[in-house]
Amino acid sequence: MELLELIIDPTIKAEVIERVSEFLTKTLGKIIVKCNDMPGFIANRVGCFLLELVARKAISQNLDVATYR
Repeated sequence: MELLELIIDPTIKAEVIERVSEFLTKTLGKIIVKCNDMPGFIANRVGCFLLELVARKAISQNLDVATYR
């Protein structure tokens, strides 16, 4: 998986964060998402948001998953 969350803590020096970020992107080929520490991975949080949007759209169109084929 290319996406990698990098949790930024205020006690870590900026130069350390930069060196780690550079290693992760250049050596390991990761796409870095810098974020605060919180429960759940960013991909899961974004996915849940998008799923809710789809559900709301389906409801607004009177779609019923039980009868839709």
